[in-house]
Amino acid sequence: MSAAASQPGTRRALRVVAALFSGLLLVLCFPKPHLSFLSVVALIPLLLAVVSEARRRWFFFYGYLTGAVFLAGTMPWLYGVMKLQERIQEDHVLRRRAASMGSLAGASMAIEATK
Repeated sequence: MSAAASQPGTRRALRVVAALFSGLLLVLCFPKPHLSFLSVVALIPLLLAVVSEARRRWFFFYGYLTGAVFLAGTMPWLYGVMKLQERIQEDHVLRRRAASMGSLAGASMAIEATK
């Protein structure tokens, strides 16, 4: 280990980088890059950062950084999925309205035919 890597601030910076890298690996597991095999090893940098940290208050910070990178990286994918779901629901509502209008028209024609 070099003298620079043995300083506490440098070690903490390496842990922060490991947490950020873990978040990036989690983002790469999603459909667009489709590197799902990375899901097996994506949390290892975060776990190494947490295990090597002596103070518990930093555990939350490392997890927060990983989650923030993951959320920021998957937000475009999530937005696309939600827009797709919205279109599917709109189509479903329109089909139901058309079916109900068709049944109302058929019922009114049947009533008119019985008069």
